[in-house]
Amino acid sequence: MFVPGGATTQFASVPLNLFNHLNITNDSDSKAAARPTAHYVVTGVWSEKAAEEAAKYVDVVVTATSKSAEGRYQSLPVLPAADADNAALQGPAPLYTYVCSNETVHGVELPLPGASADSAAGTSGAGDYDAYAWIESLARPGSLLVADMSSHFCGAPFDVSRFDVIFAGAQKNIGPAGVTVVIVRKDLLKPGVARADTPVMLSWATAAANGSLYNTPPAGALHATGKVLRWLRGPVGGLARVAAVNAEKAAALYGAIDGSEGFYSAPVQPAARSKMNVVFRIKGGDKVRLRFVRSDLACYALLCLCYVLLVVFYGVSNLPLHSHLHSKLLFLLLSYFLRRRWRPRSCPRPRPRGCWGSTATAPSAGCAPRSTTRSRAPPSRRSLRS
Repeated sequence: MFVPGGATTQFASVPLNLFNHLNITNDSDSKAAARPTAHYVVTGVWSEKAAEEAAKYVDVVVTATSKSAEGRYQSLPVLPAADADNAALQGPAPLYTYVCSNETVHGVELPLPGASADSAAGTSGAGDYDAYAWIESLARPGSLLVADMSSHFCGAPFDVSRFDVIFAGAQKNIGPAGVTVVIVRKDLLKPGVARADTPVMLSWATAAANGSLYNTPPAGALHATGKVLRWLRGPVGGLARVAAVNAEKAAALYGAIDGSEGFYSAPVQPAARSKMNVVFRIKGGDKVRLRFVRSDLACYALLCLCYVLLVVFYGVSNLPLHSHLHSKLLFLLLSYFLRRRWRPRSCPRPRPRGCWGSTATAPSAGCAPRSTTRSRAPPSRRSLRS
């Protein structure tokens, strides 16, 4: 189904549409109405927000989390064993277990079903890790598996049959914002499964019964999504090819980060690193980033001011805009100058080894060879920054 509202809307749609599937009575007139339980595996900000939203309708139990004592998400969650000491897993049977397969903000990725952490993250030293097999091993009769795959969807092949509900925002991989893909088991759309007070725009049964056309859909976003899906299936060569390209790009990018001698750093542990969203830091922290942002904002402010002055001049002179070719050229030169010169002084461009100032006998790859006919002074720090 294609539903509106973005994947965040599904944070409430999931508990509302699955509320009664374990035959739990939903008596809206009774103050003592039973509240079902839902298990959540929290690996980042999006699964954390989903748990907070679901807590309005069900009793949420976090069965596994990768959140550290400092409040950071930088690793795969520890999967506890189902024994008598684990009260969370020994409680009532859950409606469902919820996972977010890839956290975009923190860059933590749960390996897809059947994949090892090594192949999933393009790194080494993790071994096999299958959170979905762990969830299935703890499943009670009737319990479901729900996955937010917004940034995984159409990024790699996976076994859809191992999930009961999958939803994904189209804006991550397959189209513009405004479209959400929802894949639901057909038996979960029967009358009486959802809460009686589920809003009509959040009802999966309503969307399915009307062919995703209960109201006017975002036609432009759906058209673009269809184009992307045909492109992925045809010229690209399918999801297996997409996954191979993603793994290659992620390996190259993480290799550059790890090989930058500390100028860049990846806070996520290698086994949990995402192929879809690479998170990294710059040496110097927030101080360097703020100086970069401020200088960039000042640059664009000057560009906007120059543009306004040119427009005012054209209006006062009562001449067409295209007649002032010299003014347009001046504007382009000013833009080029500002973009070249307005760089933060604390972020000089890294100098490759073997270039000016190096003790190497020959320049390394990427460096211009030294002239053999005359001496040449090394460039200044200003020229290096530019």
